Amino acid sequence: MRLPALLALAAMTLPAPATAAALSDAIHADMPELIALYRDLHAHPELSMQEIRTPALLAPQMRKLGFEVTEKVGKTGAVAVMKNGPGPVLMIRADMDALPVKEQTGLPFASTVISKSRDGTSTPVMHACGHDTHLASFIGTARRLAAMKSQWSGTLVMILQSGEETGEGAKAMLDDGLYARFPKPGTVFAFHDSASLPAGVVGVTPGYTTANVDNVDILVRGVGGHGANPQTTKDPIVLASS
Repeated sequence: MRLPALLALAAMTLPAPATAAALSDAIHADMPELIALYRDLHAHPELSMQEIRTPALLAPQMRKLGFEVTEKVGKTGAVAVMKNGPGPVLMIRADMDALPVKEQTGLPFASTVISKSRDGTSTPVMHACGHDTHLASFIGTARRLAAMKSQWSGTLVMILQSGEETGEGAKAMLDDGLYARFPKPGTVFAFHDSASLPAGVVGVTPGYTTANVDNVDILVRGVGGHGANPQTTKDPIVLASS
């Protein structure tokens, strides 16, 4: 963790923070509701830039906690702001979208959702990248920070980002004035689950990590022919594989 991030956290904490045991107990008490929320989100995934149900479900919960919430930022994103006296601005971000993948886990809360992609094709949809866990953690974090307002000072900005899988959502929210309409953060934390770490381990990387999305379209031209004379053809499958 970089020094600025540590300083930001230190500045948002007063001399008598909650004990780790008390915080752990509070999180444990939250878990049944958070697990139910996770399973609900898992069963109702939404494709990139089509996130309608998800922010509509989570925005009222953030308002109940005392956040000012603005929806439809960058089309489907949401921004929740809690001002709690003087101090730094900290942003916490979670992404909402799912993937065009058919779920085959057999779980009782498995997704059976079929959605239309932007080209009009029907596709099964699944939270195969863990954004449902991000969202449940997002609400759990908001609950604890709201409950601990007496122990930190500053401004907390929590955003629900759309279109992470396609790379569109962050740009759309920035283009819609994310840093002009809302407090601009000095530090941003973005959470992502990782299959490369053991369960129960939290890894921290300073700066950017897993933050690149590329879309590449390649046109491969082949030459057809007869199956009996493949040497006279230029097989586009072989060319593309190469």
